[in-house]
Amino acid sequence: MDANLQRRIGHPEYSMASNGEILFEGRICVPDDSELKRLILEEAHKSSFSIYPGATKMYQDLKKDYWWLDMKMEIAEFVASSEMYSMSTGQD
Repeated sequence: MDANLQRRIGHPEYSMASNGEILFEGRICVPDDSELKRLILEEAHKSSFSIYPGATKMYQDLKKDYWWLDMKMEIAEFVASSEMYSMSTGQD
């Protein structure tokens, strides 16, 4: 469990779901786990969840269900690196 998230429980915008998930304003708090974040971002980027995988659209889609510190910045960096990879390999 992410100790940083655990410390936030008790603040008005944080709550604990019946299944043990920590929520921020009703959204699932993603722990500070780069592998887990990468998996969420990759799945969102390749699925129909984010029809146009630009950073703003992807952030708007993901923030409906998830929250983590610096989420918007990490999504922008992920999309930028994905676009650079696509351009360097000639993939769409």
